[in-house]
Amino acid sequence: MFSLKTPFALVLALALEAAYGGPMPALKTITLERDCNGCLSGSRLAFHADGSAQVATVGKARLGTADSLCEGRVSIETFEELARLATTGGFLQLDAEIADPQVQDGPWLTLRAEYADGSAKQVFSRGEMAPASLTELVQAIDAAARRIAVDTPQAKGEDCGFRATPR
Repeated sequence: MFSLKTPFALVLALALEAAYGGPMPALKTITLERDCNGCLSGSRLAFHADGSAQVATVGKARLGTADSLCEGRVSIETFEELARLATTGGFLQLDAEIADPQVQDGPWLTLRAEYADGSAKQVFSRGEMAPASLTELVQAIDAAARRIAVDTPQAKGEDCGFRATPR
């Protein structure tokens, strides 16, 4: 059965195929990692095409913080919206590194999109130089993270360490 979204999806698929000279592989995983050199911990958010999601806090032994992991789910529609934004919102056209060469410290992020064929697009950003397309996708990922239905038994009722900025 076809939905009202089918014509849009078909047009989008055809446009992507034309832009990339062949069929665009399906997006499998979107991962956003944040950290900074002096922060107590970093974070890693991962969203998968099947709706599964992970929120990881990346501890630093030298600062006495530990890793933690919460797992949960988002709707398939949430992942599809992130995938659409990653595919058509300008992320694929970004340089692999967006950073002011004069800034060597402070918060950074890495956004990675992995495809079913094994290929990936990754963008590292530090400082205030992020273009609008990257900022929009990061904000959408942050919003999706707040909608994760946590199913890790020990983490129910906890915030799972998600932070839009590293601590």
